[in-house]
Amino acid sequence: MDDPELQAMATVGGALTSLSEDQQARVLEWATARFRPSGPGVTVQVASTEGDITSGFGALGQLLDRAQPTSRADRALLIGQWLHSRGAVDFTGQAVNDELKNLGDPAPNITDLMSSLMSRRPAPLRQTRRTGSGRQARKRYALTEAGRSAVAAMLARL
Repeated sequence: MDDPELQAMATVGGALTSLSEDQQARVLEWATARFRPSGPGVTVQVASTEGDITSGFGALGQLLDRAQPTSRADRALLIGQWLHSRGAVDFTGQAVNDELKNLGDPAPNITDLMSSLMSRRPAPLRQTRRTGSGRQARKRYALTEAGRSAVAAMLARL
């Protein structure tokens, strides 16, 4: 591996694997504060997961088993909350669909699925950014308070 950036990532990844999730979060928060990059176009954000309703689940499958979502859109909403609980400020539709694929239920059109969530009232999801143009544009999403409430309601059903 000649790329110093990849070497650094491998070193950090190796060091984090032996730590608990809480320890990983503290180390990443420290590293972000200590080595915060600056310059035009550089942003670093770490989402707060304090009090997150999904942070107590060890795996995404456990969360979905507990919540019993009835539609792919509800699974996508839960996955969005899961990604947030793991430190994502916002997330892409591709990240959600990757998790759906891992669960054996990929969305044929993730953009349509995310749009259907945004069309609900109150909207559980909002688009935060769009990069690129045309059909290949990457969109980023974040859960709204209504989305977090919907997740909490799914978890409280049982």
